Amino acid sequence: EMKLYLASRPEIPPDAPEGRIQRPSSVASWINVFDTNDVLSYRLEPVVDDVHDLHYDTGFSSLSAHGGYFMRPSFYERLAARLSKG
Repeated sequence: EMKLYLASRPEIPPDAPEGRIQRPSSVASWINVFDTNDVLSYRLEPVVDDVHDLHYDTGFSSLSAHGGYFMRPSFYERLAARLSKG
């Protein structure tokens, strides 16, 4: 939560990692995949408790990186390996 929108919730702390929010109880496990070239992705570990960030380099430019994950077989291989760990 970067506090950039009028709809930003006040209970979400602006000063992570000092004040992280709890992972929703309805979410058993949360894996956040991000690419530093994807302008719409970011790390969540500093903001939400019990989230696991995984960096994945799509190799795409900033304009193409957001959908680039799904075009790479290695993305699915890494995700499957991570999910099989439990």
